[in-house]
Amino acid sequence: MIKGYGEWLNESTVAQLTPEQVEWCNKHIKKKWKLDKNGEVVVAGNLVLQDIDDAKLPVKFADFKGNFTCLNTSLVSLEGVPTNVGGDFSLVYCNNLTSLEGAPATVGKDFHVQHCNSLKKLTGAPAVGANIIIVWCKSLISLEGAQDSMARIGDFICRNCESLVSLEGAPSRVYQFKCSNNESLKSLKGAPTDVENFDCRKCDSLVSLEGAPSIVGMDFDCSGCEN
Repeated sequence: MIKGYGEWLNESTVAQLTPEQVEWCNKHIKKKWKLDKNGEVVVAGNLVLQDIDDAKLPVKFADFKGNFTCLNTSLVSLEGVPTNVGGDFSLVYCNNLTSLEGAPATVGKDFHVQHCNSLKKLTGAPAVGANIIIVWCKSLISLEGAQDSMARIGDFICRNCESLVSLEGAPSRVYQFKCSNNESLKSLKGAPTDVENFDCRKCDSLVSLEGAPSIVGMDFDCSGCEN
């Protein structure tokens, strides 16, 4: 039996994992870890799971108080991530993900998705306590799934998503909404109806402002929209 961080692990908890699972945890969790009574992996503080070659996580992580990040992974499923994350939840360079199914149910702070180039929709997005930031996801075509993701009013940013053609599915009310540099976006249908700041700069295919917010508290910026 392979054991790591012996001061945290004991025979009764390790026995709930296979040797391969223990070896995986020791390799990818660069800090102390243990199992709870449900056999879920507990880690204190923040965690970055980096360079994961697995299609899905081989273990289930318990609810998490800090920030949880998946960086440069081959994951095709988010099964195994914590059900609830107290801090930020980030997916960066997870290029095999096509949906957010299996994501946490709740994220206390920010939800980041960056350079996830196979992601097409936001179905499965968590309920977020602060901000949603979706950038450089070149296959994203819709914001479907984000409508009910804002647990309270924060910022919604969806920039530099070259295939995004519709804002349908966006939250109806946010503080700032930024959808700049989306070169395939042709209209603003589906945009929030109530915002403080609205930014749709440099959307080169935008041909109409139909669907623009009816209430803008401060700034509306559509500069650089050539059409």
